[in-house]
Amino acid sequence: SLQVLQSTTGLKQTDWPKLPTTLPHLIFDPLKTDDLINNLYSVKLLSSQYVSAQERVNLARKERYSDPTISLKAGKERSNGSNSVLIGLNISLPLFIRNTYGYEVEAAHQDTIEAEKKRLDILRQARAEIENNAESYKKLYQKIEQWQTFSSKPLQESILLLKRLWESKYIS
Repeated sequence: SLQVLQSTTGLKQTDWPKLPTTLPHLIFDPLKTDDLINNLYSVKLLSSQYVSAQERVNLARKERYSDPTISLKAGKERSNGSNSVLIGLNISLPLFIRNTYGYEVEAAHQDTIEAEKKRLDILRQARAEIENNAESYKKLYQKIEQWQTFSSKPLQESILLLKRLWESKYIS
């Protein structure tokens, strides 16, 4: 028992804190529940995935319209003993005839919707689990209080009665 506890925890102490003899009373505060849920790792992960998906939508929108490019080239050419200066100007204007890149934006938008749906699902699931566990704890707490109220003295009397019955051989 002590050896198992020490090997499980890795601590070599001999005096361990005593467990409480009564259950603590639960005060359920929905505002604290929101903070608790928002600090869950899974909620933080899905929230960051949602923000990342939104940024991909913004990037896809920006990349949808390419900027025109202008380039200037200069150089010298020697031919037949004469020097020539060459200057070139190149202008590129993208024309979206076949592809408007709207599908990339739509795909990124669908990723955003999916990430938000997952985030909302985990929020609802976590809230329901916390509320159900709090309700179960309250019911258990009430049952234990009732049992302690009604059974403290009668339990001792019942034990004595059972002992007497057993000693008198009415119970085998």
